[in-house]
Amino acid sequence: MVRAPKAAALASRLGVVDLDTVRNRVVTADLSELADQEELEDLWLIEFDEAPDQIVTEIAGLIAFYTDVAATRRGVAMYSS
Repeated sequence: MVRAPKAAALASRLGVVDLDTVRNRVVTADLSELADQEELEDLWLIEFDEAPDQIVTEIAGLIAFYTDVAATRRGVAMYSS
């Protein structure tokens, strides 16, 4: 369970992420090489040319989500399968 204060801390930490830097690092990364070196199980879901926008959109969505959770003083139940 992530309570509102922890959600606020997560939003704050995510808020310092420079999305332009992330985008540039993804643009300059060799995703084929990364796929060979790491376990990137979901890499096939991303088109290489769309990856920078998709990743930045995901991070921005997390920032907005946790900011909203904190502002409305809700919690988030997390679980894994």
